[in-house]
Amino acid sequence: MTPTCKFSKHGLKRMEERNIKREWVETALNQPDEVRKISSDEWHFYKRIKDCGNKVLKVIFNPLSRTLVTAFFDRRYKGHENRL
Repeated sequence: MTPTCKFSKHGLKRMEERNIKREWVETALNQPDEVRKISSDEWHFYKRIKDCGNKVLKVIFNPLSRTLVTAFFDRRYKGHENRL
């Protein structure tokens, strides 16, 4: 899955505040460990980031507008741990 992505002002601001690199977000979108399609306008992408202590990055993406909504490290991730 390789969604073309626009970065919203909100998303960029949150990434900066949380010290999340753009390359990590792009990796999560292009090579996710897991994708959850919440609704037609909200998908969640999960990616374990080795450069950040193996924390799981969650990227919320709107596929209709092809826009990054936000990104953060998800400490409560209860996904397919054995696949990550």
